[in-house]
Amino acid sequence: MTAVIVTAPVVLVTYDDGLVQYQYQSVVPVEVPEAEAARLAHLGLVTVTDVDDDEPISEDVPASVNPQATGSPERPPRSGSKEAWVEYAVSHGIDRQLAEDSTKADLIAEFD
Repeated sequence: MTAVIVTAPVVLVTYDDGLVQYQYQSVVPVEVPEAEAARLAHLGLVTVTDVDDDEPISEDVPASVNPQATGSPERPPRSGSKEAWVEYAVSHGIDRQLAEDSTKADLIAEFD
């Protein structure tokens, strides 16, 4: 397995046993198969990192990437304002200009 840092908001990682798993943007390394790490790195979605094979990968997520730790807004109801949805999207790593240019329906669909 190779360790990677997910730099995109979310990626789908395919493991050797066929399992497909969502991995979200983080500074915590995630173990993925070597070929999958190379594919995702080529697409610019992850950064391959060196880790000590004798040391387990930390599951601690720093506050800088943990929305609950930073006090990010809760998911707005579908009837919430577009501004609330923009703030929610931005708190989850979406570019502010992209969020503002999106429709409320697009923002809701992004997080459904």
